[in-house]
Amino acid sequence: MAAKAQRRSHHILDEMSSGIPETVHTAFNLDYVDVLSTTEHQGSVVSAVVQYKSPPEGSDRDRSFTLCSQEAAKDRQRAVQAVRPAFRLASGILTHPDQLPFWHGIWRAGRAVPTGKNCTKPNFTAQRSLKPHEKADTLDFLDSLGQGIFITFCDMPGLLGRCEYPPRTKNAHAEELRTWTARPRLVHDSRPQYARVSLSSTYYMQQLLKWRQMTVPQVRALWLRLAKTLLHELAHAATRFSFRHTRHMRCGPNELFFRSEAAAEVGKAYENYTFSGGIADTLCEDGTLTLRVWPSDRVQECYNGRLRTRGALAAHENLWNVPAEYLERLFDARFWLKETLSGRRLRLRMLRCCKFEDLKDHGPARPRSEPEDEERPRKRLRCLH
Repeated sequence: MAAKAQRRSHHILDEMSSGIPETVHTAFNLDYVDVLSTTEHQGSVVSAVVQYKSPPEGSDRDRSFTLCSQEAAKDRQRAVQAVRPAFRLASGILTHPDQLPFWHGIWRAGRAVPTGKNCTKPNFTAQRSLKPHEKADTLDFLDSLGQGIFITFCDMPGLLGRCEYPPRTKNAHAEELRTWTARPRLVHDSRPQYARVSLSSTYYMQQLLKWRQMTVPQVRALWLRLAKTLLHELAHAATRFSFRHTRHMRCGPNELFFRSEAAAEVGKAYENYTFSGGIADTLCEDGTLTLRVWPSDRVQECYNGRLRTRGALAAHENLWNVPAEYLERLFDARFWLKETLSGRRLRLRMLRCCKFEDLKDHGPARPRSEPEDEERPRKRLRCLH
């Protein structure tokens, strides 16, 4: 009965995500993703079965350990099934030709930086289109980066995602480098580690494991938000990876300006480039999406005033509701085939309706958490229906 129920779950999730491209990019390879937070609980029974495989025949492990391993394998299978559509969606967006100019801009920025002591932090931009050899170079860059991305789900109060990088040092015996190298991963993962991406298990994994209690639009909206967070953190990882050979410029993730934007935050810049704004992390009952206009003074508050800026930021943060049709088309195979069949460009940029303005106070800047943000008063400015 349990096996039949599991197959039914698998079929339902497949049906809900059937329109998304099947291919998963190297950077999002679920074989190396710690979906059970095993690497965050060293010394526990869970970490002892991190390989999520049954013990080999003839093993002298006791029966309780065998049962534990089998349960861990089932738990991992359920978790992978719940998040796989989000990883497929992130892969489809990442590698689509319309999105490659942004990643090509990061790659070029790292290659163009001089290695002298007086080098300055550059800006980067995205071309309107890429030549065939530029597309190939960009895809090679993303593949190389993907070989060293480790992704884990863990508890992160107040955060949905975080990207960490190895320390910049030439000393192979440096204490900080040994500490970084010793951080646990899945036992079969022997790849290099260019970045470690942590995702909120509370917001994403625990919610998606309860997908049967949600409507189809709610599940799809959460898949899109997870895909957005994956791509946001990958943009940070790509920036550090692109500048890994520069000796004197410690290029941080929030130090590169994209085009003429007034704030430097490469993950937000990618969201704005792809979706025409930042997707808010609000779980709406009807599964609708909210778009945050970037950049604004509100973002500077979230970074406790540490964001690198140039010029004045918008004092108010405008928010837009996104029509339900936008979310539906992302899960329609015809949307992804449109460019192939008709030559038309893939438009991921969100449509907008029902504009709001965030009535934030004008007190001292301070970090805010997403739940607190959603309780703040707003006023509707206009509706475009």
